Amino acid sequence: MGATFDVPIHRVGNLLGDEGRREDVQVALAPTVCIQRFPLIGRGFEAFTEDLVLSGTLAMQYINSGRATQRRQVARRQEQDLVILITNEKPGAPFGPPGAGGVRLGGQEVRKEDQAIYDAVKLAKAVDIPILITGLSTDYEYETSDRTSLLLPRRENEMIQRVCEANLNTVVIIQAGMPIEMPWIKSVNALIYAWYGGQETGHAITDRSEVVQIYIFDLACSVQRPRKELKAFKKTWLRKGEKKTCQTTLDRYALSFWSEEYSH
Repeated sequence: MGATFDVPIHRVGNLLGDEGRREDVQVALAPTVCIQRFPLIGRGFEAFTEDLVLSGTLAMQYINSGRATQRRQVARRQEQDLVILITNEKPGAPFGPPGAGGVRLGGQEVRKEDQAIYDAVKLAKAVDIPILITGLSTDYEYETSDRTSLLLPRRENEMIQRVCEANLNTVVIIQAGMPIEMPWIKSVNALIYAWYGGQETGHAITDRSEVVQIYIFDLACSVQRPRKELKAFKKTWLRKGEKKTCQTTLDRYALSFWSEEYSH
């Protein structure tokens, strides 16, 4: 949800809160509102974002929504006793057997990579504007396992590069939940990072909405800081060919920073 830059995100929380009350749901495991700092973590797509300003702005709206109200109501009407056991032996009573697990099975047509890339290049040469949709999936981003590299799997980068070389008008759409390396970026005419849009992915991609983002860079900082820091943003909707002026405010906190070294 962080990728939407949609400040009225409290509407999502209200809907989830209403549904939770109807279904008597007492625990919500996602999305997490913590800062996401490790780009290879398997379930990072469940967090809002890795940016302090964006996470803080959206998380505040989300926490103050109906879902937060639902959590507070549950906390008030329930009291639980927690038992924490640290042992190297198999626990006995009062601990029961572990919960049931699950297995996911799937299948698809076996494709030869050389032939698949050849077909993609051939098709790209035959059309005016190729649209190439690729990226990651639950086969590469999932709980209990982290990625080992920021690169796209197998020969995806090679395919993107060759398709872009075959047609300079190529539009690349990446679906992924975390950052990736883009060695082909200078060859792409247009790039859309679509994240995981769920059932409304198609509609989300065709939304012509734009986000004006303001970054700052400290030219003479006394401590180590990022090369650029997001300090304000404004989302707006534009029709084809439309122009619009956006306004936003940088307060004193946008130009200040906190340092552990100088906090004493």
